[in-house]
Amino acid sequence: MLIVGVAANSPAQLVGLKPGDVVVQIGTHVVIDVAAYADALLTMSPGEVVPVSICRGKERRTIKLTLGEARAPWRVSLIVRRRLPKEPVTQDNW
Repeated sequence: MLIVGVAANSPAQLVGLKPGDVVVQIGTHVVIDVAAYADALLTMSPGEVVPVSICRGKERRTIKLTLGEARAPWRVSLIVRRRLPKEPVTQDNW
């Protein structure tokens, strides 16, 4: 899932996520699209620390992220859906 923006002072910003990063896994959940991202978050709670695997350019890294409260997830979903690649992002095509 392509990150198109990061909210100021959010957990994502505090661990260094940037627009252009691609989230490929949250915890044990592979993230191939916005629906998979939302499904993964539904199994988790605010305050929980989860490993998040991202791709930045050709580099893949895993960070630990402390989840915050959801803020207008429908807006985030709509913004990201318009910018998703035509094919799911995988290790083979990132």
